[in-house]
Amino acid sequence: GGPFISDETWIDINAYCVLKLAAQADRDPQSLVTNWLNDRFNCEDETAVNTIWQVLKLSTDAALKLFYISPHAKTKNTAWHPSSDFIQDDHLDPERLWQIIKHLPEERLDDALYEKQEAVEMYAEARRLLQNNVSQLTQPHGQMMIHTLEYAESLASTMRHLIAGMVAHRRYNKNQNSALAKQVIERMLSCQQDWNHHTQRIASYPGTATAFRSDDLW
Repeated sequence: GGPFISDETWIDINAYCVLKLAAQADRDPQSLVTNWLNDRFNCEDETAVNTIWQVLKLSTDAALKLFYISPHAKTKNTAWHPSSDFIQDDHLDPERLWQIIKHLPEERLDDALYEKQEAVEMYAEARRLLQNNVSQLTQPHGQMMIHTLEYAESLASTMRHLIAGMVAHRRYNKNQNSALAKQVIERMLSCQQDWNHHTQRIASYPGTATAFRSDDLW
């Protein structure tokens, strides 16, 4: 399964650094970014080095916050299937996600919401960092690196609204509050908009992976 990558720049820098650290674990990771930029782009600009370094530091936490529901994952007895397969490869299953949200303790629901909001903010910050400094990188790779962050940001925003809508729906079922009903509608409409943006627009940008899929999400 996908998503299928069309530009391997981010994979390349991660593989480069992993191999260098495997050979010499005490090397300074930021110096490896400097070496990678020089090797691949003939770029020694300090701003570019700092930008890529900051994006890499954001990336791990951003991915974890996007692809997992940590209040649920922490209840698992093993590390196997921590997401309960609500995401498998490039396939998003809203029904499995609903089962997670439905069974979370009430006091952990806001944690799930905040986590996805953080993912959106992290990817947006990383995108802005590159947009402000992309002129230092050889084109078209710099622009494609930005596109990949826009791709992740659009998926994270879809997840943010989807989970917020599900949480509001669960709370509405308990309280029958009109404000919650309105919140459900607004969040699901926003989710649909972001999903269409991800699948129909962003995934067509040069350098992005193929779009995520869903059988039940519009």
